[in-house]
Amino acid sequence: MNEWSDPAPTLPPPNYPALKTGDRLPEFDLLDSHDTLTNLDCWSGQALLLCFYANDAVSYNHTLARLLQDALPRLHDAGLTVVSISTDEPVRRQAFAAEHGITYPLLTDSDLWVCQQYGVCASTVHQGFPVTTVQPALVASDTHHQVVQTWLRLSNIPETVPGIIETLCTPQTP
Repeated sequence: MNEWSDPAPTLPPPNYPALKTGDRLPEFDLLDSHDTLTNLDCWSGQALLLCFYANDAVSYNHTLARLLQDALPRLHDAGLTVVSISTDEPVRRQAFAAEHGITYPLLTDSDLWVCQQYGVCASTVHQGFPVTTVQPALVASDTHHQVVQTWLRLSNIPETVPGIIETLCTPQTP
């Protein structure tokens, strides 16, 4: 199987409250792939498309990252700034960006605090041990960083994400 045809992961149900339309994006301070501390103020006045996933080592996350990179010019034209958040350390994120040609910011949430605040985590038991995972998700905000729409527990990424991107890039009629 290539990265475009990998099956969607089986995800545990979410057990952290998800953001709702109109909610303000929770504040954060996270390192980017260059070890620079970033927060929402870095994108003041910009509409955001936040992409969450567990780590850069999983092929369906590669697919999600590449789909967003390939659509980046269209997303920018639609007024969106793409930012990715995963659990990988900055040095791994930097290597991932270089290997896959990713040019949008890649942030690190190694302790899952931000992912939990955004409602994109689920806890489960794996081989007798409790595990908290980040589920693939997209969160779109307006320029005031209020949630416009969320896509949680993304599955079948090669099929669903292009439609989400199309929706985001299509001008809305009043």
